[in-house]
Amino acid sequence: MSLNWNQFEHGVLRVVLTGPFGWERQVGKSLAGPEAAVRLVGETIWHESDQLKALGQYSVDLTFGPGLGPCSMERATWDWLVRDHIQQKVKLLNFFQRWSIGDPSNYDQFAYNLALNVAACRLRYWVDPRLMPANTFDIEGRSKYWFSVYNASGVESRRAKYVKDAKLIPWG
Repeated sequence: MSLNWNQFEHGVLRVVLTGPFGWERQVGKSLAGPEAAVRLVGETIWHESDQLKALGQYSVDLTFGPGLGPCSMERATWDWLVRDHIQQKVKLLNFFQRWSIGDPSNYDQFAYNLALNVAACRLRYWVDPRLMPANTFDIEGRSKYWFSVYNASGVESRRAKYVKDAKLIPWG
């Protein structure tokens, strides 16, 4: 199953990050600006989900890797984010309860909950102490940041693929 980018961008991505109950208002403003976060999270999910074509990626499907959902979140990463961040900060817990279906720590939701994918991807970048790239036109800068925070495989061709994928996003 795939999803139309316009539906995802305006119906999920921007709502979860910048809407009335979104990250910027409920958790905290991005020092790099809200559009920088929208671009980084959008590009990450677009890339990790093979341009929104692989939405349910189960860990048994080695074609797409060990992560689950369009953000390709690995269980160990999610467990760490829940234990060390979501359960430790009331603002984060409230935010994730809003965007979860039932228990916000339930990893299986990544297979179907698009809002949780956006929120978890944003959290993964938020816990990194470095400032995300602020220039919304700097795909190269965001690819390097994604590569160091989100991918960390050391395989340079993956970063190059991120750049190629990001340039194909039909931002609306």
